[in-house]
Formats: sequence, C-alpha cells, structure tokens
Amino acid sequence: MQRWLAGHFLFAAISASACELTEVTLVESDDVVIVEALLQLHPGLTPGNERALMRVFLHRTLRPDGSADAVPGAVVRVESGRGGWVFDIPEIEASECAVVTPELGTGTCHGLSIGPGVIAPGDIAELRIDFPADRSVRATSSIPGPFDLLRPQVDHCALPPKQNFEITWSVASGAQAYISETTISGLDAALEPLGIDVEHEPLRLTGLSVSSTDTVVVYPSQLGIFSRTEIERDLAAELREGLPQGAEAEVAIAAVDRNFVNWARGQSFNPTGLVRVPSVIGDGTGFFGSAVVRVFSLETGTAPSTELPPCAPPAREQLL
Repeated sequence: MQRWLAGHFLFAAISASACELTEVTLVESDDVVIVEALLQLHPGLTPGNERALMRVFLHRTLRPDGSADAVPGAVVRVESGRGGWVFDIPEIEASECAVVTPELGTGTCHGLSIGPGVIAPGDIAELRIDFPADRSVRATSSIPGPFDLLRPQVDHCALPPKQNFEITWSVASGAQAYISETTISGLDAALEPLGIDVEHEPLRLTGLSVSSTDTVVVYPSQLGIFSRTEIERDLAAELREGLPQGAEAEVAIAAVDRNFVNWARGQSFNPTGLVRVPSVIGDGTGFFGSAVVRVFSLETGTAPSTELPPCAPPAREQLL
C-alpha cells in the first residue's frame, strides 16, 4: 500500500512524504506507466503557517522478478481547476517518494513544497503528465474541505501513562474517509523492564474512519487495526491500555478524497475492497489523490507536565 507520511507520518516529520511501491496487477502483457500522486495540505494552527506538499511517483509495471523501469523525461504539472495557480513539479531524488521498493525495483519521483496562501482546502486540483513520444495522462482530485481538531486543540500536549483519550475533529466537506496515524518513540526503553521487545522503533500505527462523519478515534487503542498480525501480542496488549511512561508520539489525522481511498491497498488495509480503482486516465494508470492533514504531538510522564497542556480532561471528568 502507499503510506504517505505527514510530520513523520501519513500520510518523515511533516517536511517529507513517502510511499511504498507495491505491485500493481494488470494484464500480464501490458507494460504501462503507473502514477502514484498525492497532494497534501497542512493548514497549520495559525494563519500563515499553511503549506502544501506534492509528490508524484512514476514507475512502469512490475516484472515477475520485482524489477521495474523508471520513467525519465516526464513533464509534470498541477493546477487549479478553478484558476489562480499552476505549478510545474520538478524531478527529485527517488528516495523522497518511495521508502520501500521491491527488490530490483525503481521509479522516478517528482516533488514540490508550496508555501502558504496558494492552495486551499476545497479546491479542485488537476494533474497532467506529458511523456516523450506524445503520450500523456491526466487526473482530477477534489481536495477535501477544511476541518479543525477539537481535542486536543494544541499542537503539543501531555498524556498520562496508561490512559486512552478520544481525539475528535470537525467534519471535512467532501472527505471520503479519515486516516489516523501515529509514530511512537521510546517504547523499547519504556517496556524493557517488562521483558517486551519492540521490533520496530519508532512504531507506526494506522487507523481508519470509513464514514465522512465518523470524526472520533480513541488513542491509542483504536490505532493499529491494520498491523495486529505484525505486532507482538504483549506489546499490543500494553498499547490497548495506553502509552507507557516516557513514550512520545506524533499523531496525524488526514481527511482524504475518494481517489486516495479507492487506490490505497496493502495487507489488511483495503477500505473499499481488494481491487484498486484508478483515477488516472490516458496513456497509463494509477491515482491522483489529496489529503488535508492535521498534526499534533504528545508525551507521557508520571504526572501532568506544568509546561504542557493536557491532551484531554482528567479521566474522571470524561466520565461526567
């Protein structure tokens, strides 16, 4: 599946985006260009702190041995369907797009970071890619509308150890689903006294709200539903109770469009079925999706920090 990261996320810290290149099943005799493109908007908590991140990963159909050809010479452009902005997306290092590729696999990455006040939630984005020999593809994405984090309402907060809390947000108009993802650090040291080994540090967990109005997720117990077969049982049991003392985490909530949801596939993460639905047309296939992302970080301690606001009211207040 594609794993687009925000912060160190989704969707590496918010300054980078990534995807995993996975096999796309096509007619065996076909050798076509596959486009995996994502436009992320990060509104920020204060005006002028917004930015957009565009990544376009191009590769050809994977061969049986896992190898694939890059796609050199492409001209990539994204523009507003309503007018007002247009950007040529330059080629950059492939590592900026793909964090995992098949053995012998390769691809070509185009990317651009766009400053505040240009692309807004709710806009229409149109992608066009021209290849040599007069070939091209195009796609359109309806960017989800704006939404706010309602709990927490800060970008850094304190969470008592062994405590879950509800992350809540407002509805984003036009969103097909919400993806919640967290990157947790410090688990190995925190759980070593219990004899629990953390194989992957930091640990990344993902959750999904498949309804456009499902705007609540319990953290951290409801994340990791797509990784349960990969996480050691004792570690999973600990995380259901909450984070251990000394852990730190980044959390991202992303409102994603229909194109993203229809294409995202991998292991047990198949939100609309086992078959990918492309949104790119022309001389190739693939998807062009968009996401509006809200990010915050948290840390745990033996007592609430006097320097950090709480992520949520004390547990007894939540029961009232």
